[in-house]
Amino acid sequence: MKVLWSSSLQAPVMTWRLAVILFIAAFCGLTRSIEYHFIPKSMSWDSALSYCRSHFTDLASVSNSSQRNQLQKTAVGNPAGVRTGLAWIGLLDDLSKWSWSRFENGLEETPGPEFRNWEAGQPDNMLGSQMCVLMGAGGLWRDEDCRLKKGFMCFIDGNPRLKQNHQFFYIQQDMSWADAQSFCRDMGLSLARIRDSGENSVVKNTVQNQEVWIGLHRRRVWSDGTKANVEYWRSGQPDNMGGAQHCTAMNLSSSGQWSDENCRLELPFVCHGSQEHMMGLDVQVTSQRPLTDDQLRDLVSTEFRQVLINLGLPDNIEMFLKTTKLNETIESAEEGDEK
Repeated sequence: MKVLWSSSLQAPVMTWRLAVILFIAAFCGLTRSIEYHFIPKSMSWDSALSYCRSHFTDLASVSNSSQRNQLQKTAVGNPAGVRTGLAWIGLLDDLSKWSWSRFENGLEETPGPEFRNWEAGQPDNMLGSQMCVLMGAGGLWRDEDCRLKKGFMCFIDGNPRLKQNHQFFYIQQDMSWADAQSFCRDMGLSLARIRDSGENSVVKNTVQNQEVWIGLHRRRVWSDGTKANVEYWRSGQPDNMGGAQHCTAMNLSSSGQWSDENCRLELPFVCHGSQEHMMGLDVQVTSQRPLTDDQLRDLVSTEFRQVLINLGLPDNIEMFLKTTKLNETIESAEEGDEK
């Protein structure tokens, strides 16, 4: 490959020959292709996470059914011959991570310090499926199964800079949390977001101690921060037995199904790492101005990226260059030559 600049000035031509090793992270469409690695060592979930991040990328995660099947095949058919018991994967139930439902483009966010008004002992995720929040008697909150049908509170978001309050609308129709969210959004509203004790009192007084859904909810997340869009629970799971099962393991039998477990339990585990392809190349770069090693590397990287995109790879391809300068030559340039 040659990188050229045009100039009508006489200047010495500098040429570098570089040995380049190019690492390319593979993608399938916009989905990163993942390799799973079964680790037969027994560790707690936190220790397994540290091991995976040190040696690979992270604890295993899946974002579609194809990856779920690939994970199952890797774990169940592991070369260590472990065919029974459980193995950690990266799915985590974090009781501290809550989001408010928002109307704008379906966004969910939790900016800054947030008001909470939990009942004593709440949230507890009893039976492992309490991901949504009800306001109960006395204006206190608790987590509940989102499928439960209750009345709910919609609202229009006020502007705190203008000291505008939320406007709340009590809907006395029993729905699941998801159906209540859709109802509010269809009306151009959101499920209620409560910013302080004053607004909590407004909602409490409006519903007159009836139980209502508010917009606070959460989802299980993978250890790499992505939301869990694919799940594969064993019958009766998750159950959060004893109120202390917040990490997820997969069964190493043929089913490969998941269960929630105490994170301190020591189990083998599955890591994941993105596939990478490596190429060795001999590259020549020609310029009429001196270039530092960093400039050479950036220039070659930019040119390679464009070549790979022109060949049909996605523009979000990840690549890493390792370069070694083989030689550097300086030649005279004829006036008007293009370099």
